Amino acid sequence: MKEKKRTGFTRKKIIALVIVVLVLAGTLYSCSRAAEKRNAAAQVSVTALKKGSLRDTVSVSGEVKSNASRNVYTTLNYPVKEVKVKVGDTVKAGQVLAVLDTATLESDIEDAQNAADNARQSAALTLQKAKSDYENALYLYNNNLNMDLVNANDALVSARQALDAAEAKYEKDHNQAALDAAQSAYDKANTTLAFTKNKVSQDLKTLKNNYDAAALKASDRTQQDNLDKLRQNLKMATITAPAAGTVTACGAVAGAPVTGVLFTIQDTSSLMVSAEIREYDVDGVKAGKKAVLKTDATGDDEIAAVVSSVAPAATQGTEGSGSVTYTAEVKIEKQDPRLKIGMKARLSIVLSEKSNVYSVPYDAVLHKDDGSAYVLIAEKDEKGVLRAREQPVSTGLETDISIEISGSGLKDGLQVVGNPDNITAGSALKL
Repeated sequence: MKEKKRTGFTRKKIIALVIVVLVLAGTLYSCSRAAEKRNAAAQVSVTALKKGSLRDTVSVSGEVKSNASRNVYTTLNYPVKEVKVKVGDTVKAGQVLAVLDTATLESDIEDAQNAADNARQSAALTLQKAKSDYENALYLYNNNLNMDLVNANDALVSARQALDAAEAKYEKDHNQAALDAAQSAYDKANTTLAFTKNKVSQDLKTLKNNYDAAALKASDRTQQDNLDKLRQNLKMATITAPAAGTVTACGAVAGAPVTGVLFTIQDTSSLMVSAEIREYDVDGVKAGKKAVLKTDATGDDEIAAVVSSVAPAATQGTEGSGSVTYTAEVKIEKQDPRLKIGMKARLSIVLSEKSNVYSVPYDAVLHKDDGSAYVLIAEKDEKGVLRAREQPVSTGLETDISIEISGSGLKDGLQVVGNPDNITAGSALKL
């Protein structure tokens, strides 16, 4: 009897079929997930291109100060008698601020006046006598009227005559003793005349020196200078304003001794900001650079200013430290009545600026391996799906948060992806 042939699936075939089905299902699932992933829309933020201004700035803080500030001191050591002004008062140049107690000073002036008068009178009398003595002696000398010289000359003439007579007599009697006596008398008279001439000359010089000394004494201003100084102190005891402005500090107290700054006067109509520039930023901050400032008092209003100066040396106390700064003075171009001396100001100093340019967030610009820059534009494809498109650009001015871009194809309204990480050209997007 012939065996009947087995038909249908065996156990092994069934298992193999199941495996094939599972593999196919897994492949289809993976493909489906990949396709789903490719078509998944990435959440992005975009920036609509619009031309405008771009500024590269340095942000610093500072203090509002006066362009003209004067501290009023005095070198006098007298107590304050009266204070004429108070903090907040507006004063004019030359206006009296305070008066010192000068009772002892006035007494000193009276004593100095008497001393100066006495010294002047004494010097005048001494000079008059010295002048008279010298001029009289000089007149007698120049006119051969000095009696000492006249007598010495007469004695010499008489001795000469006696010697001539003795010589004549000697020819007759050869009396040597008489001749020697006459010669000795003549020599003595000659010596006496020479001595007298020298003495008269020395006396004349002494009188001239006395005259010169008296003239110098009469011209000595020591006493008068002391008096003048005391009088000047009396004027300075009235403390006046060196310039017009507002009294912003008053250290003068009636009845108290003078110490330190008596007054501070500032021009509140002309203000500036003093700021400290970090070493990292100072090279770009120059006189003439524009700036804008804000304060809590003025809110979001931007007040125009300009850098007027930058210190050539580091601010004292910061040298050699890890935070070296340089003091910059920034002039406020248009005064604002809301600004007050002492306010804290926030400054943005413009290092460079461009107008009528496109700019995007700094992170919106990507770079390829060759260094070329591009941005991703969010725009709809033919099916209406929002997708990313590469747009080549050139970059320009950079700030801390933005960067200038340019290039063909850029126009107002283009939606530039601001967070392009992990997004490529063709990626689906959603806003």
